[in-house]
Amino acid sequence: MNAQQKKSTIAWGLAQTFSVVFSPLLMPTYAMCVAFWLTYMRAFPLSPRLWATGAVFFLTALCPLLFILLLINRGKVSDLDITDRRQRTAPFLATILCYIGAGLVLIFLNAPQWLWMFVAGAVVIGILCLFISKRWKISAHCAAAGGLTALVLQLALNDVLVSPLAWLTVAFAMCGGVAWARLYLHKHTILQTAAGTFLAFAVEMIFLSI
Repeated sequence: MNAQQKKSTIAWGLAQTFSVVFSPLLMPTYAMCVAFWLTYMRAFPLSPRLWATGAVFFLTALCPLLFILLLINRGKVSDLDITDRRQRTAPFLATILCYIGAGLVLIFLNAPQWLWMFVAGAVVIGILCLFISKRWKISAHCAAAGGLTALVLQLALNDVLVSPLAWLTVAFAMCGGVAWARLYLHKHTILQTAAGTFLAFAVEMIFLSI
């Protein structure tokens, strides 16, 4: 293997890692981590923070993942990335329902409004991406990254985020890294990644401003 091939292999592996680590299914869990460990809520007892984060992970990551795997097993979906936009309807609907469930759990737990409004924004983003995907393959990965970046920015603007400059840098770098990964893997075009990012960012900024 020559140097060029080795660099390409490393870049491909890095792009795959970015796509998995920053999967849309994991973004609500990361949002909970931001809320419970990077804001004033880090002072809350550890146990309820872990329980709430675990509940959101179960509803928004594990349940949709199991449903997608079931669809793959039955031949309804070709892969975990749901590369074929025509196969997105059932997984998107299931994920949207799980997000609604997570939002209701947060409301039941008396979470601050901005936290469950973030989930409400994610529901709207999911619905919009579902309808757009009927005709055009918008990037769900970039939409999830854009939404999480909006949360970090809004928390920084409201002066409730620990080390805001550092975490804003991380959030925007993550957003750019996800877009690069989806482009490098030839999953989306520049326009599809940009559309996903800015759509979700705008929707979350609106919801988090309410």
